Amino acid sequence: DLTQGVGVDSHFLAQQFSEWHSVEPDKSLLDMAAHNHQLLAVSNTHYHPIPAVDFINDQHQPFDFIYIDPSRRKGSQRSVLLADHEPNVVALQDRIWSVTNHGLIKASPMLDLSQMMREIRHLTHLVVVGVDNEVKELLGWAKKDFAGGPSIVAINLSGNDPLANGWANRFSFTPDEEMAAQSTFGPLKPYVYEPWAPLLKAGPFKLLGQRFGLTKLDVNTHFYTSAERQTHFPGRIFEVVTSLKLDKHVSAQFEGQQANIISRNHPLSVAEICRKTQLTEGGTEYVLAFRAGGKPMAVKAIRIQ
Repeated sequence: DLTQGVGVDSHFLAQQFSEWHSVEPDKSLLDMAAHNHQLLAVSNTHYHPIPAVDFINDQHQPFDFIYIDPSRRKGSQRSVLLADHEPNVVALQDRIWSVTNHGLIKASPMLDLSQMMREIRHLTHLVVVGVDNEVKELLGWAKKDFAGGPSIVAINLSGNDPLANGWANRFSFTPDEEMAAQSTFGPLKPYVYEPWAPLLKAGPFKLLGQRFGLTKLDVNTHFYTSAERQTHFPGRIFEVVTSLKLDKHVSAQFEGQQANIISRNHPLSVAEICRKTQLTEGGTEYVLAFRAGGKPMAVKAIRIQ
């Protein structure tokens, strides 16, 4: 681990290897991690109180695997660009590949996937990790001399039980598959599908409709629709109750004048819809606002999955 920090990632990764090395220039963090690892019965770790660049430049022995989670802060500013992280993994990758065949980078969830594919060589997989429908991390797996394009995996874990449903809520594809896929567009049908946030980040917008036999409502509206329910869709599923005209009379149609409001490719934001309809956010019913066939529309819906 070239960027140990407080040592949480190292704690779990070290258990997968017979010998583990943790690199961290801040000796107080290193000592804290070593103390915690001892309490947690992790005894196979060597600690190195030096910067990652110095450590890797001084190595001649091969490592089975190198992990790096570069700091996303540069001074007081938070940075998204990989080249602005510390250490600069873009500049360091040649040296990394001189001592290992396998690597894993953990990056900001704000990072554009295409940027990582441009700047990091030999990527085999890009994994967009979400927890409870919120994107948390972007992981880049790489193998030395791999020359193909990476597979992209979007996965949504449950915070209550991360291992219970994660791999059931995953979607894998390649950029070439998405490029070759075709979207089918059509009018609103009884069921509406909203992809998990990791899928929206990963961007398989055409493939989602193609694989699940769904119609897309508009080019830039990432809602899908169908006449029959597709239970294995990786996201939330809604059943349409009725169409809505977004005015002050809408609130009377909702219990307690409350609704969960989702706006996708619609002229009005959630806050603007609340003001216009006199609805407050909450309750169990939904307002879905979107563009379909080039025209803005809204519906009342209930979530069924």
